[in-house]
Formats: sequence, structure tokens, C-alpha cells
Amino acid sequence: MSTNIFDWKEDHQGNEGWVMRGYDHFDTTGVDSFAHDVIEHLPCGIKHGRIADELLALGARLHARVESGWWLQQRHFGKPADVWATEIVYLLDAMRREGIDVKEIGPTPALENAKEGLTNIEPIIVAAVAKAVEQYNFDLYDDDDDNDEARAVEDETMQRMASWLRRGVLAARARFKGRFAEEIMFLNEEITHAMRQYQHGEHGQSLVIRVNEKYMDFTVRLISPP
Repeated sequence: MSTNIFDWKEDHQGNEGWVMRGYDHFDTTGVDSFAHDVIEHLPCGIKHGRIADELLALGARLHARVESGWWLQQRHFGKPADVWATEIVYLLDAMRREGIDVKEIGPTPALENAKEGLTNIEPIIVAAVAKAVEQYNFDLYDDDDDNDEARAVEDETMQRMASWLRRGVLAARARFKGRFAEEIMFLNEEITHAMRQYQHGEHGQSLVIRVNEKYMDFTVRLISPP
């Protein structure tokens, strides 16, 4: 059982809406984003720092959507390595803009297949990290710069990011204990549908969403100030 709480307040950009407690750097959560926040972000708020926790969520998404086989059934979706590389570049840009780093972590061994029949995601992680470096360096290239060298991201940073991705996969495997893609994505759709009635709130209100990973169901409770 995991619990996530959303408060109706202003986010870090001054926009009013539901903000996931413990993640004050988040934008307000839209109706279609509640499921991602409660299924693919580890509960209880930031534990390892903004960048590391985002990578954990990206790892959990790899398990729920790619390792499970669901992603490859969606014909209009891009290649996982390309999509995850774009997400990594977004985090690298944030690190550069805000002067933050990803928390140090010991190397995580290459992932082995969870079980036969599932997508092997270790090559996807390796490819995504490599593509992210290539894209990040290309984006930083400055035609007006006299020294035509890209400002390459440090290899140590990329190794850390890959390790956090793997940790996210492992955490999601443990959390959902071999659930099939259909079960996880059905839960995703059910949460999204249920949250449509909570598009608007009032200052001081909170939403408590509890997910029962054993039975793959959830409850939502709206709490208003006295």
C-alpha cells in the first residue's frame, strides 16, 4: 500500500492547482498526470534529490511501459531509447540551468531480464544514455563560439544517471511484483478516469490517493479544511 497526497496551492511557477506533497519543484498536476505521479514516482516525496528522483521515475516507467511489453504494442510511439534520451537531456538542461547535480550513487550492475518473455531493457538504458550525450552536446553547440567544441557532459554524471534508472526499474519490479502490463496500464487508466472530477479545488484542500499494489486498486479521499 502506498499513499500520495496532493495539496491545492500555487506551484513553483505561481500557478494554482494540485501539487504533489514533497515535490514542491513540480508543476501543478493535470488530470492526465495523476496516474503517472502515483504509479511511476516512488511515494513519500523527494528522498535523493530532484534529478535522482526523476530518474527513478523514468526507470519505473521503463518497467511499467517498456519492460512489460506494452510500449511495443503502441504503433505510434517512438523508439524507447529515443524517448528516454529526450527525457535525460531535459534533466541535463535543468542541471546546467540551475547549477544542480545528480546525487552520487555506486554503480548498479547491468539489469538482467526479470523473466522470460519480457523486453530486455538494459540495452535500451545503454542506448538512451548514449543518445542523450550525443543530443545534449549537439544542442549546446554554439555557432557563434570561436572555439567550436561542444561542452561535453562528464562521463561520471552519465554513469550516475544510468545507475539511478536501473534503481528505478528494480524498485518498480519490487513494488508491482511481476504484474502484467495490462494490469498496470489498466490501473493507470482507472486513476485517470477517477481524477476527472477533481479538476478544480480550493485553497487548503488535499487529495489523498492510496494505491494497493497487491490488489491493483486505489482509493481517493478529498480533505477540506474545517
